[in-house]
Amino acid sequence: MHGPSIALLVENPTDLKLIDKGAHGAVFRLTQDKCVKIYADNHNAEKEAKSYKMGQGSEIVPRLYEVGDNYIIMEFIEGISLWKYLSKKEEISFDIANKLVFLLKEMKRLGFTRIDSSLRHIIVTKDERLKAIDLVYAYVRKDAKPVKVFTELQKIGLVKPFLEHVKNIDNELFNEWSAMSELIK
Repeated sequence: MHGPSIALLVENPTDLKLIDKGAHGAVFRLTQDKCVKIYADNHNAEKEAKSYKMGQGSEIVPRLYEVGDNYIIMEFIEGISLWKYLSKKEEISFDIANKLVFLLKEMKRLGFTRIDSSLRHIIVTKDERLKAIDLVYAYVRKDAKPVKVFTELQKIGLVKPFLEHVKNIDNELFNEWSAMSELIK
């Protein structure tokens, strides 16, 4: 279990554009295709760098360019969060459901012990590819089932449509996830 969220105060003495900030650090745009995440705690930088290193070569993880004591430079992913995307569309297409299933299976293949991810930490690109970001806990926490994904899909009314697609994608996964989805109602 982790403690309460603490608001991160970001001071930016540069002309770099702040893209986002979270509990662990702030992300700034460096170039058209690169960004830097600067961490308040060096240990979080190490944990996330490990996750990005292990995911290199996978289409779901941004490219990693450089790692420092308290920062990582990685590929900038242009897009919106899957949460915003699905909330705006108010539906989940077979294509996006299939890509989400692939992303979750790929996280497992990469050896991530946290297979669960917030929909806010999955980016949908302009060509509708999915990329996982904010991977600090990918090898730290042990969440073998995507409970958070289902909880968030439930909040926007898309669990049932998602599971209908999963049934046509992977029946074994459908059976496993259907049982899990009953627990989060």
